[in-house]
Amino acid sequence: MFDLTAGSPFYLQITCDRLVQHLNDRRAVFITEADIDYVAHILTVGTETLPPERFNALVTAAGKKVDTISEDDLWHLLRRLARASSQNGWCYRNILAEISNSDKALKDLVDREIIVPKGDRVSIRVGLFAKWLRTN
Repeated sequence: MFDLTAGSPFYLQITCDRLVQHLNDRRAVFITEADIDYVAHILTVGTETLPPERFNALVTAAGKKVDTISEDDLWHLLRRLARASSQNGWCYRNILAEISNSDKALKDLVDREIIVPKGDRVSIRVGLFAKWLRTN
């Protein structure tokens, strides 16, 4: 759950609500990793997927557009990062270099703790968001 939500109360509440619905539907007594994977799947694919608005706070700073970086550039960078990190959760920064304002965008996203840097690689903190970006 922590990997999916990064401990965000907002994403924990959404995920736990769907998890409880799923467990009630199955009349399950225990939660398994498969249940959590299923909930992550339904929140990111198909008719019950979360709308993009649920992730706006992760893209824009303080609920508004970042002055020097367009929202479109941020979405584009985050989508590219999500796809490039699909194997092991990490993306090399140089893969993102061709995107407009990538240096500024990466700095902004790191400063706001949306992405985590590790040497020459970066990763999206909220796993649910990364999964959503890969499929939507």
